[in-house]
Amino acid sequence: QKIRTRRGKASGGSSDSNMGRKDS
Repeated sequence: QKIRTRRGKASGGSSDSNMGRKDS
């Protein structure tokens, strides 16, 4: 949960949920 939120912020912020899931 923490990692996906942090990565999402660096990736785009609004897509933290979508991108975080793919990145994870």
